[in-house]
Amino acid sequence: MAKKNKKEKKNTIKKSKKIVPLSFWQNRSLWLPALAVLVITFLVFSPSIGNDFVNWDDDVNILENANVLEFNIKGIFTESVIGGYNPLTTFVFALEHKLFGLDPSMFHLVNILLHLVCTFFVYRIMLLLGLSRNAALLAMLLFGIHPMRVESVTWITELKDVLFGSFYLAALFLYTKARKNKTNIPHLAIIPLFILSLFAKIQAVSLPLSMLVVDYLLGYDFGFQNAKEKGQSTISAVINMVLKIAKEKGIYFLLSLAVGILGITMLSGAETLNDDSYFSFLDRILIGMYSICVYLVKFIFPYRMSPLYPYPFPLPWQVYASPFLFLGLVFGVFQAYRKHYRTIVFAALFFFVNIIFLLQVVGAGQGFLADRFTYIPYIGFFFLLGYGYDFLTRYKPSTKTFLPYIAAAYIGILGFVTVNQISVWKDSESLWLHVIGIYDEIQRPFGNLAHHYRENGRTQDAINYYTEAIKREETATIYNGRGKTYFDMAIKANPRQPSPELVNQAIADYTKGVNLEPDLAEVRINRGAARASIGQYEAALQDLSKGLEQDPTNANGYLNRSLVYSLGKQYENAISDHTNYLKLRPNSPDIYYERGTAKTELGRYQEAVQDFTTALQFNPNQPAYYMGRSQAYKGLGDPAKSNADFEKAQQLRK
Repeated sequence: MAKKNKKEKKNTIKKSKKIVPLSFWQNRSLWLPALAVLVITFLVFSPSIGNDFVNWDDDVNILENANVLEFNIKGIFTESVIGGYNPLTTFVFALEHKLFGLDPSMFHLVNILLHLVCTFFVYRIMLLLGLSRNAALLAMLLFGIHPMRVESVTWITELKDVLFGSFYLAALFLYTKARKNKTNIPHLAIIPLFILSLFAKIQAVSLPLSMLVVDYLLGYDFGFQNAKEKGQSTISAVINMVLKIAKEKGIYFLLSLAVGILGITMLSGAETLNDDSYFSFLDRILIGMYSICVYLVKFIFPYRMSPLYPYPFPLPWQVYASPFLFLGLVFGVFQAYRKHYRTIVFAALFFFVNIIFLLQVVGAGQGFLADRFTYIPYIGFFFLLGYGYDFLTRYKPSTKTFLPYIAAAYIGILGFVTVNQISVWKDSESLWLHVIGIYDEIQRPFGNLAHHYRENGRTQDAINYYTEAIKREETATIYNGRGKTYFDMAIKANPRQPSPELVNQAIADYTKGVNLEPDLAEVRINRGAARASIGQYEAALQDLSKGLEQDPTNANGYLNRSLVYSLGKQYENAISDHTNYLKLRPNSPDIYYERGTAKTELGRYQEAVQDFTTALQFNPNQPAYYMGRSQAYKGLGDPAKSNADFEKAQQLRK
């Protein structure tokens, strides 16, 4: 055999070399620009770190949530919040409270960091779906800084969105990567991510549908076409396709179904599902179509963004016109499907399958729209814009000279709007003033703003806004709020002898609340407390007892009734109420003191000593507790301990 010459050897060596593509992390041209986008996104949202909690569910989810404040793991995973079962979100709230207390800046920071995680996974998914680096970066940046993200990122309560989104997008990334590379789907990794996502927010139930949409875009064979080519009937082909999907994704659909049923059950139990008699089922279908149209417009032009979009009543003409636009869009997508424009169909389907469960066809909230609902659905449209960028720069080379500038200008405008919208969420006052500026005909923003003013001692402002709320709609809750404000003013003026005029104004408002909603225990209990403050003890006991009958878990009811019983020297009844109060709020040293005092009056000195000692364990620097125990020791005939406590009390009073 003749030897190969040098040139032949060289060519052979060249042919034998195999080019191994760089992984994502090895390719700096991929991850360095992505890092820059993450920095930009962080800078855009960084003003929210200075924002406060708001009285729009932050109070219920965090500030007043005993499971969060006490890190009650059992309660976190067995109880709902406002009808929603989001145990992982509540757990993270509890963890944040454990680590940072109630510092809102840290809660906001966690939300931003999780949003960055979601933004990064969007970029990775865009690359897998076939976008060029620049197009994927465009989609990533749009997802990161779009104004419709503000509610999900800046509202502390909506940790739900960025938390569920992190696991949801991580799962979708792993699935898309497996499909793209035609490898086995890593179910053992995806299923735990899916479960965590479901536990963060029920919206994650759409993941298996998103998987199917990704399959379609990547040209995956569902088995239908193959069956048709083998001569099977259409019905047989459909059955074959369904069986194949069930085999691959059955576990995901079962998990979605189970969590969906659980969510509906809890919403129904909490009476959060609204069966609003104002609207028929047909009306709600129209509202759903109208909502989709509004979301599409807001994607391009994010206008009139509000934390609350109240149901329009009566329905405006736009709602009745929306089916024509909606059906036109459906027809357009169908035509795109027929012509095999997969990117358009993918964008529309991804949006639809992720928004369909959030359309308020069955009312589950106080508004028919919510910016936060678009957090995941808009990804389909971000992909479409990225694809459009690729198409124009590839097939219309002339656009390369101006398209980047147009994109930069549009992104700059969106960033400006986003920063401005973040300021809306600065605190409760700015939030509700913003809503009032858009929807001044509805009661809720006036009532919530009044609540904020009352809690911050701005009583006259609170009275003014409660009054404005009442002009728009009379409800027991608003009369209760204004009544509490009048009572606060009365107590503040003279705690020992509150102003009868202000107290009577409070009683009048409570009475209107009771008449509007007789079963609302809090209003009746508050009226009882107001009556007791001006010596109407018999009427006060009637209100307090009836209120506690309606709501045996109302701690303030037991507290106020115990005070009335003590004033009437009904010490046994007072002790019973002290005990019931402590079952609800065990960390209350003043109530142990009050119970100890009542037991001393009855001569139950040893039990009284135990209560005073418990109170001192909570607060060892309270002289009144030592004085109380001194009296109990005196009753027991132990002068040494009695004198020691008396002297300790005197020292603390100096």
